[in-house]
Amino acid sequence: LPYTLARLTKLKELYLRNNGFKGRLPDFIGGLTNLEKLMVSKNNWEGPIPTFLSKLKKLKYLGLRETAFEGNIPTFLATLDKLTYLSLSETRLSGEVPKALNALVSLKELYINSAWFYGPLPNLSSLKKLTLIDLADKFFSGPVPSFLLRVPVVSMGGNYFSGSATALPCADHFTLVGNCLSAGPTKCGGPAAQKTTAECNKFCGTAMAAGACSGKGVCMPDVEKIPSADAFAPICKCEKGYWASHKKLRCSNNNT
Repeated sequence: LPYTLARLTKLKELYLRNNGFKGRLPDFIGGLTNLEKLMVSKNNWEGPIPTFLSKLKKLKYLGLRETAFEGNIPTFLATLDKLTYLSLSETRLSGEVPKALNALVSLKELYINSAWFYGPLPNLSSLKKLTLIDLADKFFSGPVPSFLLRVPVVSMGGNYFSGSATALPCADHFTLVGNCLSAGPTKCGGPAAQKTTAECNKFCGTAMAAGACSGKGVCMPDVEKIPSADAFAPICKCEKGYWASHKKLRCSNNNT
């Protein structure tokens, strides 16, 4: 990447995606302090996320997806309080997600899926503007944080979340596939969901009994491998109540 780009000090948007770049992200980028968008995904950038990114105080979009960045999520990212979009997915980043991310109060979309994160997800309750969070396909564990109840689009499949999910799907789209949840959702305290995917858990009994169908939506239950005759028995009692806006419901491969 030519260092002559360092002269573009008025630059507001820099897109370097999918160019086959290798090595460390050039440090001159830290001098482009007017940047609002920095998208460097789909390259082989190596090492930890560089600290010079903390100088980009006007940054609103930061895309680091599909790179070879490694180490923990640096807490200095929490100082970029104008961020509305942050993607750290499909990287070599690891460790626990820092609670310091609560400082990103403008954040609307957060992608931390398909990396090497593990442990409990902190309660990022300060992210009131969050409309989408993707944390699928890695090693998160523990109970499902309550802040997810108000996020419209949530993908959390392929982790090790445990416990009950009885109050969960308040999102427009909520994916619970492949966790260790023992009780499925039965009601919603917020906006009704339109699509819930919950395959490959350990649901049993009548965990999803309440109002799974509605005359307004088109309910398409896909209930496979039912352990007993009464399990999920009321799943398609099309009655008014919870999940009134559902258009698709998938509950395949449970209690396997």
